[in-house]
Amino acid sequence: MQMCDDPSSSRTQARGPEPQLNPPPPIPSELDKDLRQCEAARFQGAEAPTGLSSAATPTVESSTASPSQPKQEVTDAAPSASPSQPESEVTVAEPTSTTVEAKPSSPTAAELEAEEQAFLKAFASLPAKRVMSDEEKKVRLPLKELPEFLRSSPHLEVRRLEVSDSALEVRFDRGELALEGFARTDAGRPKEARDVTLTCVYQVQGESGERRTAAVTVLSITPNPRNLWQNKPTDKAAEYWTPDEESVCVGADGRTIIAASKRGRSHAHVGSFRDDSFKVDYLSETGWHVVAVSDGAGSAEFSRAGSRIICSTFCELVRKTLTDTEAKVREQGAPDTADAWEPRLRKLVPWAAQKGALAISAEAQAKGRPIKTYAATFLGFVMKRFGEEWLVVSIGIGDGIIGMFRCAEEGKDELVLLSEPDGGEYVGQTRFVTMAEVWEAKSLERRVKSARARDFRFIMSMTDGVSDPRFETDSNLGTRERWDELWRELECRLPLKERSEETSRALLGWLDFWSVGNHDDRTIAIVY
Repeated sequence: MQMCDDPSSSRTQARGPEPQLNPPPPIPSELDKDLRQCEAARFQGAEAPTGLSSAATPTVESSTASPSQPKQEVTDAAPSASPSQPESEVTVAEPTSTTVEAKPSSPTAAELEAEEQAFLKAFASLPAKRVMSDEEKKVRLPLKELPEFLRSSPHLEVRRLEVSDSALEVRFDRGELALEGFARTDAGRPKEARDVTLTCVYQVQGESGERRTAAVTVLSITPNPRNLWQNKPTDKAAEYWTPDEESVCVGADGRTIIAASKRGRSHAHVGSFRDDSFKVDYLSETGWHVVAVSDGAGSAEFSRAGSRIICSTFCELVRKTLTDTEAKVREQGAPDTADAWEPRLRKLVPWAAQKGALAISAEAQAKGRPIKTYAATFLGFVMKRFGEEWLVVSIGIGDGIIGMFRCAEEGKDELVLLSEPDGGEYVGQTRFVTMAEVWEAKSLERRVKSARARDFRFIMSMTDGVSDPRFETDSNLGTRERWDELWRELECRLPLKERSEETSRALLGWLDFWSVGNHDDRTIAIVY
């Protein structure tokens, strides 16, 4: 036999004709399927399928034939497609055993019952929130405790959550469950508290019907305190009967005086009288402005009469005295300037206030009652424009405050206090015009104050029913920002440019503002 000249060729020439190989029998379909699965698993790095034994897995071993070596024996393998091509090595790996995890068995009736009882216990322990009723503002209360146990019961399926109040609903928003809607008291019973309950409808695995939990209170709606206050009428046949409210507006020399007084909620709740009073006056012939405000002591039975007497007496005496003095000044040709009038007013103002206290004393004696039953505070001031400046002289006895926003030369308003808090020996106490000590010369001197201004934005005089909730502390009375905030609020709430009864009525409505713990009578007078 002649060898091939090309040593790289793997072909050999047979000495005789090429032997004929019979095709192997066909592979059973089941074995073929297992082989394909096994081969796919090997290339994907997965385990071979179970059920394929090593006995059923054929192994074909071959090596590349060299020109000098005879062809290897092939056992149970199909012939190469081309006899002249070397056969590649193909090894089918032995399948590894695989353990398939058993499917969990269904829970027993006892296990289901225990799981359901734990679920019901968790639902029943939901904490209740408390909110105040509000007809306009929406509330949103997260139910953070719900998702925890709703997911902790694998064999219970929550179908829905039902709320007892149609104005509220359970929503899933921003990743959490929440009770959202309007917290309202029952119609027709706005002063009664009520509860909102939550019920869970769920289904147990293996059952077609639904089950329900007991209703659990998740929200308690309490009435708005504003709705709890009663407004009982006063006895019009009673001595010193006083209307529950009053207001007035007086136009004065390019300025306006508005004043209002309103019975406090604490008085209205029990049907007692408004103890505050005020009186304003404008002398159009001479240009004088007179303002008086008084707060009757709540503990004094007839303080409403005491506050009324001192306000009316003060204004009447000031009007009469100023009218007479103006006539004498003109008659005598005396100076009509702020410098000339300031010392006169510093005598007139305390004298007129003291006369008011004496009038109270006379009334008490006439009725055979102690003067302390007419106890009241007093704030009063008199003012007039002289040429290019205003002159103001005031007096303050007891609590409440008088404040003035004076226009400074640099254009920025300056706060000037025309009275100061006049407390007693203990916190919450004050002094009254019915106390003899307040009329002593040394005491009276510090109560009288005066100020001048090229111009002013406003002068306010108010009882503690207004000053306490608006300023909160005595130190805040001297804070310019607090006065500015108050004035800006009034500018927004009142039609100040109208300068009419509508303006004073709006001021009366403003006095009804809400402040927790402050429900006394409220009185305020403003010159602007």
